[in-house]
Amino acid sequence: MFGLPDLDQPTSVASAFLSLSLACPRPLPFQNMACPKHLEQSIATSLRQHLNVEKDTATSNELQNAFELSQEFSRTKFDILDQASDLGLEVKDVYYNASPAVLYEQALRHEEGSFITASGALSVTSGKKTGRSPKDKRIVEEFDSVRDIWWGKVNIKLEEAVFEINRERAVDYLNTQKRLYVVDGFAGWDEEYRIPIRVITSRAYHALFMQNMLVPPSKSELYQFEANSFPRPFVIFNAGCFPCNRHTAGMTSTTSVSLSLCRGEMVILGTQYAGEMKKGVFTVMMYHMPLRPERHLGPAERALPLHSSCNVGPEGDVSLFFGLSGTGKTTLSADPARKLIGDDEHVWTSKGVFNIEGGCYAKCINLSREKEPEIYDAIRFGSVLENVVFDEWSRKVDYDNVSLTENTRCAYPLHYIPNALIPAKIDSHPSNVILLTCDAFGVLPPISKLTKEQVMYHFISGYTAKVAGTEMGVTEPQATFSACFGGPFLAMHPYHYAEMLAAKLEKHGGHAWLLNTGWVGGAYGIGERCPLKFTRQLVDAVHDGTLAAMKVAFSRFSWDEEYRIPIRVITSRAYHALFMQNMLVPPSKSELYQFEANSFPRPFVIFNAGCFPCNRHTAGMTSTTSVSLSLCRGEMVILGTQYAGEMKKGVFTVMMYHMPLRPERHLGPAERALPLHSSCNVGPEGDVSLFFGLSGTGKTTLSADPARKLIGDDEHVWTSKGVFNIEGGCYAKCINLSREKEPEIYDAIRFGSVLENVVFDEWSRKVDYDNVSLTENTRCAYPLHYIPNALIPAKIDSHPSNVILLTCDAFGVLPPISKLTKEQVMYHFISGYTAKVAGTEMGVTEPQATFSACFGGPFLAMHPYHYAEMLAAKLEKHGGHAWLLNTGWVGGAYGIGERCPLKFTRQLVDAVHDGTLAAMKDEDWEPLPIFGLHMPRKAVKSVPREILCPEDAWRSRGQSSAEFWAAASKLALLFQKNFEEYAPQCLPAVVQAGPQASKESHGYP
Repeated sequence: MFGLPDLDQPTSVASAFLSLSLACPRPLPFQNMACPKHLEQSIATSLRQHLNVEKDTATSNELQNAFELSQEFSRTKFDILDQASDLGLEVKDVYYNASPAVLYEQALRHEEGSFITASGALSVTSGKKTGRSPKDKRIVEEFDSVRDIWWGKVNIKLEEAVFEINRERAVDYLNTQKRLYVVDGFAGWDEEYRIPIRVITSRAYHALFMQNMLVPPSKSELYQFEANSFPRPFVIFNAGCFPCNRHTAGMTSTTSVSLSLCRGEMVILGTQYAGEMKKGVFTVMMYHMPLRPERHLGPAERALPLHSSCNVGPEGDVSLFFGLSGTGKTTLSADPARKLIGDDEHVWTSKGVFNIEGGCYAKCINLSREKEPEIYDAIRFGSVLENVVFDEWSRKVDYDNVSLTENTRCAYPLHYIPNALIPAKIDSHPSNVILLTCDAFGVLPPISKLTKEQVMYHFISGYTAKVAGTEMGVTEPQATFSACFGGPFLAMHPYHYAEMLAAKLEKHGGHAWLLNTGWVGGAYGIGERCPLKFTRQLVDAVHDGTLAAMKVAFSRFSWDEEYRIPIRVITSRAYHALFMQNMLVPPSKSELYQFEANSFPRPFVIFNAGCFPCNRHTAGMTSTTSVSLSLCRGEMVILGTQYAGEMKKGVFTVMMYHMPLRPERHLGPAERALPLHSSCNVGPEGDVSLFFGLSGTGKTTLSADPARKLIGDDEHVWTSKGVFNIEGGCYAKCINLSREKEPEIYDAIRFGSVLENVVFDEWSRKVDYDNVSLTENTRCAYPLHYIPNALIPAKIDSHPSNVILLTCDAFGVLPPISKLTKEQVMYHFISGYTAKVAGTEMGVTEPQATFSACFGGPFLAMHPYHYAEMLAAKLEKHGGHAWLLNTGWVGGAYGIGERCPLKFTRQLVDAVHDGTLAAMKDEDWEPLPIFGLHMPRKAVKSVPREILCPEDAWRSRGQSSAEFWAAASKLALLFQKNFEEYAPQCLPAVVQAGPQASKESHGYP
C-alpha cells in the first residue's frame, strides 16, 4: 500500500476492504484506510451500496440462492462461491480519486502493456477492442423514459431483468478483484445543468482516463459529492475485462454496453476500450439535457446537447464545430488565436454554452508538432495514450505506426491546452455554427452558407466519411450518414435536436456553414484531401466576418411572407369579390404574377356558391346552409348563404389553426405565433395596444384613434417579432353611424367600399344609418388605407405594451376599468364575457349576457387554453400590462343603468396609453369582492369615482348595496358555470383567478 496522502489535496488514495454479499463466501474486514478520515465511512458505505455489500453476514445457502436467482435467464450455471473461494479472490484496496502518479504506478505494476513514454504520458492497451462497439449498446426500456427514446438500430431495447443480470455479473466480477478504482466527477461545467458521475473499475487506466475526461470536483465538492447528488450519482460499473454471457437474452456477443437512464447506471462487460465510458456519459446527457430546465419549454429555451467542439474569439464570438471523428473537429477548435471551450461535447443552454467534459480525447494518427502543436504538447505526464507503438529504448511514440490500430488516441485534461477557457463555459451564444464533413466523393464545396432549413437538413443527415481508425474494421474512407453528427449517441429522435439548433440560431442571430474537410479535385483515390491550411483560412473567414458580409444571390422571405397564407376566392357574385379584395392583403404586381408558383403546396381556396343551397338531407347537414372547411386540404365551401362575413371569418379560422404551429409547433408559447380576435394600434412613442372584444364592445371604434396609427380593427397575429394585421381592410358596423361619433369610419365609406344591407334614400342615395328595418347588423368593408392614420404595411416589429379586454357588461356589475394579473388575464380571456348587442347575429334585438372563449369562440380551431397560455406568456416575456375595460352598463343593469359614455371610455383608454394607470401604486387600487378585480380608488382624469366603483354607481341611482351584490353574485355564478367547461385543462391558479361566489351569496360579500 501507499502512504497516507496529503489530506489537503482533493485527489487522494482511499483503500477499503469490502465485504461481499454475492460473490464471496464470507464478509471481509476493512484494511488499510488511506484517505481523509472524515471520508472513510461515507466512501465505504456508498461503495457497499453500489456493490451490493451488506454489514451483516449472510449464510452460505442465502448467498447460493441469491446467485442462482440472478442466473435465472442464463443457460450456464456455475458455483461462483466455490470458485471465488478456491481462487482466493478478494477486494482489498479501493483507490478513490487517486492522483495521476498513483494511477501510473498501479498501471505499471498490475496492467500488462502499460509504459511511460518519452513525453511522460502513460501508454496503455485496451485489449482486443480498440474502438467502440455500437452494435452491443443497449438502453433499458423503462416507464419514465420509454416515450422519449428514439428506439431502433441506435438504441436497442433491453429488458430490466436482463440489465439486472448483466449488472449482477459486473458487480460479481468487481467484487472478486484485489483492487478497484473509483472516480467521482461531473459531466458538465455549468453547476445548474451538470450531472454527477461515479466510475467503478478494475483498471487504473480507466480511472486515469475518466479523471481526465470528467470535470474535476473541487475539494469542497468532493467532500460533499454523495450528499449533493440527487437522487445519487450516475454510476458506471466498468467490468470490461470480463465478458458478458452471450447466451443471456438480448446479447449478441461477449461485449455488452448497457444503460439504465432512469436508474442512473451503466454496465460495461467484454470491452476495455475506455471510449465506451466517455460516450456512455454523453448519451446520458443527450437524454437529460433536452428535458431541462423544463421539458415543456420551447426548443430555443431548453438545453441542447451537441457532439461538437467549441471555441471563442478575442471579441467574444463563439463558434461550434460539428463533425464525426476524423473531420477535423478537435484540430480546428484547437486554434491558438481563440480560447478553447472544448473539443467534443457541449450543451447550448438559454444562457450560453458549456463543455460537458473536463478533458480532450484526441486522435493521434499521423500526429506531429508541426500539424497540431497544441495537441502534440498536451501529451505529457497525466495524459493517457491508447494503443500506440513506441520505440522500446527511447520510448518515443511513432504516431505514423498503425500496426495495432488506426484509432490511436490520447486523453488529457483540458488545462493542458494553453489557451483553454477554464472554467469551460461562456454566457454568450454562438455566432457561427460550422457543420464539418469529410466528403469522400469530392463533390461538396469546401465552404457553403446554409439557410435555417438547410442547417436542419444537413444536421440531421450528418454526412461524412468514416475515415481510418474511427471504428474497428474501418481502414479506408467510407461514405456514411450519422444523424446530428453523432448518431450512435443520440437518445431522442434527431429532429428534436435539429429543431432546437435551428430555433437557437434564429433566436440569437447566428450563421450556419457547411465546411468540407474531405476530398477536392476528385473522389478518394483520385483527388486529394483539402489542405489543412486552406481549411483554416476558410474558418478564419467565418470568424472575422468575411463570409457573413458577402452578399447572396437570393433574398430571404420578408417577415410578413413568413407567416401569411395565400387565399383564392372563387365566387359567382361581384359583391363577394370586391368584399374579399378589400379584406385580404393585396398582392404586389410581382407577387400576383408568381402567386401560384410561390404558394406551397397551393393557395387556400374558398368556393363560394352561397347563392345555391346545400342538400339538407346530406349527412351532417341541418339546414340548406353549409359553411365547411378542410384545414389540411386547404379548402372552404359555402352553400346557402350570401353573407360575405362567412368568408372573412372562415379565413380567420384558418389562421387560428395554422399560426400557433408556426414557426415550429414545438416552440414555447411565448415564441409561437398567436392569432387574435382584436384590434390594434400604435402610439407616437411606438407603444402598441391590443383591444379584444366581440362585435359591439367598441373594438373597432376605440382602435380608430386619430392620435394613434391603426394597425387593424379586427384580426391580428402576435409573433416573436411583433404584431401584424391578418386583413387588408376593415369590416365596421354601421348602425347609428355618424361623422360626429366616428369620423374615421364615416369618411372611409367611399368609392371602393362595400355597404351591406343598409337603407338609403331612393333619389339622393344618402344612407340612413339609423334605419334598421333590414337588419341591425349593417356593415361596411373598406380597404385599410382608407383610414388616414392607418399603418401601411400593417405590421410593427415591437410588442404590445397594453392588452385591453373589452366587455359590454349588461349586468352593470364590472368596473369601467380593472387591472389584471397574469392569471386573471388568462381567466377573462378564456371566459370572453360580453353581451350580444343588437345586430351582431340574426334574432338578437337587445343585449344578452354571453360568453365567447378568447372573445372569438366561433372562430377558434384549438382549445381556448392554448391561446390564453400564449397570450400570458407573451405578456410576461415582454413586460406588457393587461386591463379589463367595461364599455357596457354603469349604475345598474340594462334597463336601469346607462351605457358607459364613450367620452369616459376614451379617457380611460388614454390613461392606459399615457401610463397614468400603470404608474398608480398598489394602494391606489381597491379590490372588488367576489370578482377579485382591482379598480381605481379615485377619479381617473375626468372619470368620476362614482362611475369607476360599480357599487357607488348603483347607489347614486337610488339602488341599494344589497341589490348590487346580489347582481354581482348572480353574474359570478354565470362565470363559474361557463368556466366549468375549461377548468379541467387550466392550472388551479387560473381557475381561482375568476369570480368566487356560491348560490347562497346574495348579500354583501
